[in-house]
Amino acid sequence: MLCSFLIEEKNYLDQEHMSSDVSIADRIWNCLPRRIETQVITVPQQRNDYDCGLFVLYFIERFIEEAPERLKKKNLAMFGKQWFKPSEASSLRVKIRKLLVEELTNSIDRNYSPKCSPSSFSGTSPTECAETAKDPDLTTA
Repeated sequence: MLCSFLIEEKNYLDQEHMSSDVSIADRIWNCLPRRIETQVITVPQQRNDYDCGLFVLYFIERFIEEAPERLKKKNLAMFGKQWFKPSEASSLRVKIRKLLVEELTNSIDRNYSPKCSPSSFSGTSPTECAETAKDPDLTTA
């Protein structure tokens, strides 16, 4: 997958005439996919049909947090079926929902009328309150 990405990235840069902005010589780009050794690693799997995206996001999050800056063959042992519990990845849904509600609330605080402040929700969700938003394009100076 990484090799495919690198090939597509090089093609994109060539099409957009941005290769000259990238300091990687063509000879390196051309040899790079052949120099990357591929290895299949078994990782925890989702147990349902709807957590695929959560698992991908969780893999990325854990990899960024735990993998060494320069990943070597000897480091691959850190991954595997026991790397994390599937329930940990599934719980990312709650974290994302909380983040989205927080961002929506912050947006309401910045952009909407006082009657839609978080303290005045009392039975009104931030989503419902967003419907009463002021449209900045329609307001007069």
